[in-house]
Amino acid sequence: MKRTSIMNTNLQIPINQILPNPDQPRTVFDQAELEGLAQSIKENGLIQPIVVEEAGDGFILVDGERRWRACQIAELETIEAIVRPASNHNGTHRLMQALVANVQRSSMGPIDEAKAYEKLMQHLGTADAVAKKVGVSNGVISTKLTLLEFPEQVQKLFNMGRLPLIAPMIIALKHLSTEQQIRVATRAAIRGWSGKTIMKLITMEAKKSGKSKAYVPIKRMKKEIKFNGHFNALALINGKELPDHIRTAAVQTCQACALYPEASPAICKECPLPDFLRRLDVKC
Repeated sequence: MKRTSIMNTNLQIPINQILPNPDQPRTVFDQAELEGLAQSIKENGLIQPIVVEEAGDGFILVDGERRWRACQIAELETIEAIVRPASNHNGTHRLMQALVANVQRSSMGPIDEAKAYEKLMQHLGTADAVAKKVGVSNGVISTKLTLLEFPEQVQKLFNMGRLPLIAPMIIALKHLSTEQQIRVATRAAIRGWSGKTIMKLITMEAKKSGKSKAYVPIKRMKKEIKFNGHFNALALINGKELPDHIRTAAVQTCQACALYPEASPAICKECPLPDFLRRLDVKC
């Protein structure tokens, strides 16, 4: 039986009747944060209800995906929600609502935000129109859109919050070659450098011809060696034999790295661990 439409009413609704927003711009959800939020919800309850929109016999999530995911982790059967009637708007309306909610909380990755702005521009026509709708400056939108011009490896580091969002640095990085961008970005992310330090490295890279013998393009690197499905420091020590306890410690160190989920030759070769392992004088 079809449910009677309810106007902006707070209700306890079954979690399994809620569908994620197909136009949700945010793609990065920190699992540790979600588990912490789930524990908090178990102990204190949900402080702020989510917002959903009626959709047939179910609901589409408009705002509150982190809370919704955390409640699932907490194995709750229902969740408090502000229920809005089914909308005649297209996906752009939901995208706008989700984008505004995330931007106001500063909780969305900059690449996710940039892709959302780009999608909205397709519907609204100009960056100025998007700026007025979302409530941010043209400068912010312009800077975020510039991030989409970088290679995917660099975009991921920006989206993970591993690189600072400083406009002059972003513009300077943009003028380097793709290989240089990846090299600078991965080194800066691993070492946690500030924008000022990154600018110095960019200046050094800009002076190079781009054919430094010290640099080996990613496409020329040997086949990746995998461990538990992830690239790690042991892949870069040229088969050197090490005692099992040192190999285990090396892998555990890699797994503890914030960049481990995105590990690759480009990232791991900038880490000091492989060089340390090469220099170890041990007997197996």
